[in-house]
Parts: sequence; C-alpha cells; structure tokens
Amino acid sequence: MRTVRTVSGFDASVPGLRGVLANVELFLDAAGFETRRDGVHLEVSGWSAVGGRTLTIEIVRDDEAVLAYRHVAGPLETMRTRYLVDKTGGRARLGIETAFEPPSDAPSALVDERAIERRHHRELDAIGSLLDTASSPRIRGTDGRVVGRGDD
Repeated sequence: MRTVRTVSGFDASVPGLRGVLANVELFLDAAGFETRRDGVHLEVSGWSAVGGRTLTIEIVRDDEAVLAYRHVAGPLETMRTRYLVDKTGGRARLGIETAFEPPSDAPSALVDERAIERRHHRELDAIGSLLDTASSPRIRGTDGRVVGRGDD
C-alpha cells in the first residue's frame, strides 16, 4: 500500500474550513471534477490521477477526519482518503492523506504518488478559492446550504 500526505495552511478558521469540506460535491466540483451523488456513494469523473476515469467513492466514518472516503469501483485496487483539520500558529491546517494500491493493468499502472499529489494540490487550490469566496460574501453550496465564512 502506498501513502501520499499533503498539508497546507489557510488564513481561515477551523470551522470555516470544516464548512467547505462538509459539502464534498462543491469542493470536488470546484477542483474540476464532475460529481454525482447516489446516497453515500459519489461518482467522480475527471481524476487525472486515474487517467481521467470515473471512480465511485463511499463516504465513510473516521473519528480523526473531517471527511473520509474509500474507493468502491474504478481503476484502482484500493484507495482511502482522509481530510484532517487542525489549527497551528493561528491558521487552519488541512492535511489530505491517501493510501492506495495502484492498479495492476498496464494502462492504469501510471497511477503513482505524483499523480495523487497533483490531485491533492488541485483540491487544496479549490478549497482555498472557496474559503476566499466564503470570507467575503457568503456562498451557497449545490444543496442550498450556506458554506461557512473564513472568519467564523
């Protein structure tokens, strides 16, 4: 099993960051992925880390993480991603951790740590943009809920 960890700090509050992560479709859409929810499962398309293919992920409970999901269907053998939020030096800090087993077939075997890290950075950029937007006027997620402000 391979593991990739990426950490970034934000000039935002922990509740503001948690608010953005609470609407997983909103931040994945902002990162350039297409999502479709079916209960606890999400179909996510456009993940360059898996050759642009569609993954089906399931939101799972993880007492240490704000958000966690596991791979249910798609080109990977296994994958579990966790989003961990804490505060350091007056800033909210987000860690994204993905443990995965790459596919064994040749076309999909290009999934490696660098591809997963690029996906993490794409998500961190989107979360930063959503926090910037949320800290000025409030924005609403795709479900109509107000996403938390960066200064909450």
